[in-house]
Amino acid sequence: MSETREHKIHQGRNVKRFREMRGLKQEGLAMELGEDWTQRRVSLLEGKEEIEPEILEQVARALKLPVEAFTDLDEDSAFNIISNTFHNNSHDHSSLVDLTERNNAMYSRYLDGLSWAEIAAEFKLSKDRVKQICARVAVKKEKEARRRQKEE
Repeated sequence: MSETREHKIHQGRNVKRFREMRGLKQEGLAMELGEDWTQRRVSLLEGKEEIEPEILEQVARALKLPVEAFTDLDEDSAFNIISNTFHNNSHDHSSLVDLTERNNAMYSRYLDGLSWAEIAAEFKLSKDRVKQICARVAVKKEKEARRRQKEE
């Protein structure tokens, strides 16, 4: 294979493609990646043509894919793999469900009166990350409540 390729591999676009095929939003991938990650950071990552190897390994683990899915696949190859792997839309959403349950459990602990420090220790996260997650869960629950009220 030649050193110069007709199609340059854009690793960030590959991250985006596989994230979307896994049914994750940027926020969901950020949660999978850990407390140092935000939706904005995932967005910036997906815009990078080349991604640091340590970060690619972390993303690969989160998306349950080999690192090569991001480093070796040009656009045509990525589409072929996606169509062959996800042809019947039966990909696993269990990790997203687990995160949602974890986040709801954190919010429940907050409503029960536990301190940020207690919740952070229980879930092995920073206090700031717990606050972010609980704030997001609260917003989602408020939206759900308003939607249900409109339906009634």
